[in-house]
Amino acid sequence: LSSVPLGTFATFPLQVDDAGTVRVSVGETGVGFSAEPNLQVFDPAGNLVDSDNGNSNAVVQFTTFQTGTFTAVVSEFNNDEPLEFRIRALALPDAPQLISGRDIALQNGDEILSSVPLGTFATFPLQVDDAGTVRVSVGETEVGLPAEVVLQVFDNAGNLVASDNGNSNAVVQFETVQTGTFTAVVSEFNNDEPLEFRIRALTLPGDPQLIFGRDIALQNGDEILSSFPLGTFATFPLQIDDAGTVRVSVGETEVGLPAEVVLQVFDNTGNQVVSDNGNSNAVVQFETFQTGTFTAVVSELNNDEPLEFQIVATGISDQPPTALPGDVNGDGDVNFLDISTFIEVLSNNEFQAEADINQDGAVNFLDISAFIDLLSSQRSVVTTAQFFAAATAPPEPAPPTIIVSSDVQEEDDSSNLQNAIPDFNSSSSVVNLSDEKTDSRAQQQRHYHTVNQVSSQLGTSSQPTPSTSSADLFDTQPEQLDELQDFDLDEVFDGLPI
Repeated sequence: LSSVPLGTFATFPLQVDDAGTVRVSVGETGVGFSAEPNLQVFDPAGNLVDSDNGNSNAVVQFTTFQTGTFTAVVSEFNNDEPLEFRIRALALPDAPQLISGRDIALQNGDEILSSVPLGTFATFPLQVDDAGTVRVSVGETEVGLPAEVVLQVFDNAGNLVASDNGNSNAVVQFETVQTGTFTAVVSEFNNDEPLEFRIRALTLPGDPQLIFGRDIALQNGDEILSSFPLGTFATFPLQIDDAGTVRVSVGETEVGLPAEVVLQVFDNTGNQVVSDNGNSNAVVQFETFQTGTFTAVVSELNNDEPLEFQIVATGISDQPPTALPGDVNGDGDVNFLDISTFIEVLSNNEFQAEADINQDGAVNFLDISAFIDLLSSQRSVVTTAQFFAAATAPPEPAPPTIIVSSDVQEEDDSSNLQNAIPDFNSSSSVVNLSDEKTDSRAQQQRHYHTVNQVSSQLGTSSQPTPSTSSADLFDTQPEQLDELQDFDLDEVFDGLPI
């Protein structure tokens, strides 16, 4: 901060040690006065290199091969007003002093909030360790203000690599073979407005820091919900274990908004493999022989709208999509509707990852209590009685049953099968009519005893207890017994007496 009274000026020597870029900026601290800043910069030989003036600010930026002591001179344009102002200088590639709370060294993946007052700028050193892709994005946090964002990125030699500007945002992305300390400079386009903004940088290849709730490492088949505000982006690492086909798809969850989706995928060397964009979605599919960590980057086309979206990747490994424990019917939710399918898996002594609730590598009796706990944690009101009721729901229609008599074998006829009970555990069932009544009664008694044992293990007393025998129960409770599925749990519940 400095000032000059009416009719004079101020001088500021500036040491430039290396050929590169020089920037000097001046802004009034007493805005609203009639003074007009005038800025001139002279080289070590005393030659005028550049100059500027304005109502409340002035800025010059130039490339030089000269080194030595330059001199900045600040005066009032008409020399008839006092002037209060701030002045800042930047000489690259030298390491600039960082202003606390404004200038911050960017780490890969970092997103920083910052601001600059009228007539100055902010600098952000960025370390690039490998040749590849660099992306830097800036977005205003106070949208609707008259400030216009300017973003410039300089390489480790002080050369301007890329720049952009916009009403509320700016973004640059470029490939580089250089490594070392790059510098991002953020300013206001006309240097006459304060600016509040966020800035995020990404260097690939690398291991960018992930922003919690936005950036998530994609698993094969996972569908992730994410979002980001204006002027930034989201990154999604995806580990590719085998050569093959990879597909990544992004779709807006708030369709109809003006945002346009951009999807880019970079390989493990930081090179862009493929990209796509659309009004509400983007999808890419490609063949790769490379393995390692690829990175999907989602952004908004003009960088000037927030975005809410879902992203899913497939083919990124030879493993199947990640199982959701408890979602046994595969509808994407864990709820009461999964119970009957869960029981079916148990009954058939099968393995299904979603039914392995306790994650011990097997689907067995030990998963039942874990399943009930999981349903409760999902805020589904499930009692053991409800669990039992769902487990004993009517089965799907049985496959055709073959009728065998002493000298005739024929296809299923419903009129001849009114009292036949097929074995639902096999693809077809053979019933000997001469033993039909005995077998069906014995089978239903066995069903009752099996399910009653499961009920007692679940801790429910909702099932009726036979007063005399299972045969009496069959005669007095035909409707309930007719609804029981054929639970063959002998092999599932080891040690359970049947």
